[in-house]
Amino acid sequence: MILMTWNMQGAGTMGKPSAKWEKLADWLIHQPKLTRPGLVAVQECGVVPEKLPGKVALVREFAPGGWPVMVYRWTAVDQSGLNSRDYYVSYAELDTGANRVNLAVVSEAEPEDAATTFAEKRPAIGVSIGGIWFFSIHASAAFGWDVEDLLANIWTTVSCGPWIALGDYNKQPGYILWKGEALSQPTRECGLGSISTPDYTHPRVPEQGSKLLILDYIVQTKHVGIAVAHREDMGLSDHYAVVFA
Repeated sequence: MILMTWNMQGAGTMGKPSAKWEKLADWLIHQPKLTRPGLVAVQECGVVPEKLPGKVALVREFAPGGWPVMVYRWTAVDQSGLNSRDYYVSYAELDTGANRVNLAVVSEAEPEDAATTFAEKRPAIGVSIGGIWFFSIHASAAFGWDVEDLLANIWTTVSCGPWIALGDYNKQPGYILWKGEALSQPTRECGLGSISTPDYTHPRVPEQGSKLLILDYIVQTKHVGIAVAHREDMGLSDHYAVVFA
């Protein structure tokens, strides 16, 4: 199982409103099969489906007791327009103001169910595929103060799952506690723990005085079994993408 998370920092850049979705589509289409993620959690993804390059069709809507989660069939095309690949995009429009800080999950398989979970400031969205819940998570930019609440609400929704939460935690993994235990080491409760790259993920292009931080990673239950992570430079954002296997 290969997964990826990427904080896009908005869908567009340099006058191109869909530039980052175009980059993701091109990258996925041209990845070799053995290294191509089957699921990508994205944060700050703008408005779907308007930003998706290629053909898009609404196939399903889940209403899990909060924001609706819309599932689109996406025939992604690369930048040449000659190559394509089919995906599902599960999307919740959470930022009703600027419509930028929204969440989505891109998957090769069609979701069987969906959920939204809440914290005081931001929710997370999740999809169930093959008996595993996959959540896209984006904690508050104020030092990720709501991370523990976000994880607790995922736990309330799906318990031991199995589940995995991918995203921008805005807090380094060693500082997240679960019932008093550091998640950088698996806890006794369902083996809950974090997996991160040893390299910083933000900022992608450091400036003088920048703090180099590991903000993009996963928290998972022991049943999922992700073991390694590495950075992927997608450009166009202040975050590295991170790939897990």
